[in-house]
Amino acid sequence: MKVLQKLALIPMLILLCAPLWLAPAPAVAGGVDLSSQLTNVGEAAYGETGETDLAVIIGGVIQAAFGLLGIVLLVLILYGGYLWMTAGGNEEQVGKAKKIITNAVIGLVIIMAAYAIANFVVGAITESTT
Repeated sequence: MKVLQKLALIPMLILLCAPLWLAPAPAVAGGVDLSSQLTNVGEAAYGETGETDLAVIIGGVIQAAFGLLGIVLLVLILYGGYLWMTAGGNEEQVGKAKKIITNAVIGLVIIMAAYAIANFVVGAITESTT
């Protein structure tokens, strides 16, 4: 296969694997499941009045932010792949597409690191309070 054809497979493979990265299934980092920990914190936070505790609000904001970032990442990868596929031999457009996809993958690594850190912090807080 030509080099460009091999490189064109990379965005396709990323898109095929994206549902695995962005799936709502509980991801475990360091043996602590963030979604179940947030649920546990949420259940413990409801008092007699049924009002929501600050930890539940923060957990909801964290989950919403990660969901939004996952959508943005997917759109960027799709856009970069579209630019690459429609480049028609234009090296400038191929370079722009590569840059977008590379930055999206770097963003994915940063998002995963942030998720692992948030998972660790929520797990540590939950263990120390129970």
